[in-house]
Amino acid sequence: MDLEMLVAREGIRYTASIYNQAVDRGAYEDLAVVFAEDSEMIISDSISFKGRQVIIDSLSAGAKKRGVGKPGNFQRHSLGNSMINVLDANSAKAVHFIMVMTELGFDHSGIYIDDFVKVGARWLIKTRRANMEWARPESRFNAFPSHKHVSDSVALDLGFLDTERRCGVV
Repeated sequence: MDLEMLVAREGIRYTASIYNQAVDRGAYEDLAVVFAEDSEMIISDSISFKGRQVIIDSLSAGAKKRGVGKPGNFQRHSLGNSMINVLDANSAKAVHFIMVMTELGFDHSGIYIDDFVKVGARWLIKTRRANMEWARPESRFNAFPSHKHVSDSVALDLGFLDTERRCGVV
């Protein structure tokens, strides 16, 4: 692994963190620096939003329906087990497992499967597949489409070791 790959991976982690901070604070306008202009967000393979502004508007509307900003409501996304495969100087793939805490405690979990593109000096999400795999029965996030477990190893194998082999690491 070289310095360029490390810098790319950190840039991707930074973008993922901005996303989480924005949705947790209800600051959906901040997502303008997360998604590429022609991006797509797919939720549980059943709903698709195309275009940066459509994604921002749709996520914001959903959050308002769930009571974002109401006294007593909060959410905190935690990413874990993030795997990032830098394919070349301008594209990458990533898998992030998520756990979300709310005022109810551990609320729901799932997975993001992302395609990233480099635009200028920033890594932006080109495609995000968001799958909620579990939610507590009383979660206000149960309004999302049905839960979709991503247990298919092919869906999660984004060629991580192929890149490492190509770089001579493994």
